[in-house]
Amino acid sequence: METEKKKNGTTVGESCAEQAVSSHYLEYVLDNSADAIGIMDRHGRTIRWNKAATALFGYNLSELKEKRVFDLYPEKDKLDKMLTDLRQKGYVRKYEINIQRKDGEVVPFEMSISLLKNKKGEVVGSVGIARDLSDIKMVLAELKTLNRQLREEVKRSNQMEKELRKARDLLEEKLEERSSKLTKASEILQKSMKRIKDITDADQ
Repeated sequence: METEKKKNGTTVGESCAEQAVSSHYLEYVLDNSADAIGIMDRHGRTIRWNKAATALFGYNLSELKEKRVFDLYPEKDKLDKMLTDLRQKGYVRKYEINIQRKDGEVVPFEMSISLLKNKKGEVVGSVGIARDLSDIKMVLAELKTLNRQLREEVKRSNQMEKELRKARDLLEEKLEERSSKLTKASEILQKSMKRIKDITDADQ
């Protein structure tokens, strides 16, 4: 008696083994991903939630099953825009939106989401990848502050240069004025000395 039956040219036992290996491999990849990954049903309820997602958001899978993932988004307008794009395109790429963690802190995230469909093409859920933008936003804020300080420093430097140029021009003007007066005084002195000489010579 054969222990394995063939279906469509594939051994049933082998097919099950391949599926088991494939399933185990996908679980391994999911749990060991550095990015937060969640799989939701079509109603926004969480089906799968990896370790990185738990670490980032603070919720484990059992806690999330009691609420819809949409409840984590405090900005409802941006959430509606994201969901509209998702329905229309079937995916969302690098969409920036704030998410509230379990401890209440609101953190900026970059979301990439794709719809999941069955063989009939019907939407059965979605898979989302979230990346924490806190560090990037912090660095950008620091760069913005440094750029502002640099602009202010350049502005002060330009103002100082302008004032120094003005002072130099004023000094040059005063020196020129003084030089002109000295030249006139020298001319007057020379004329006076010439007149004295002429008078002296006439007396002799």
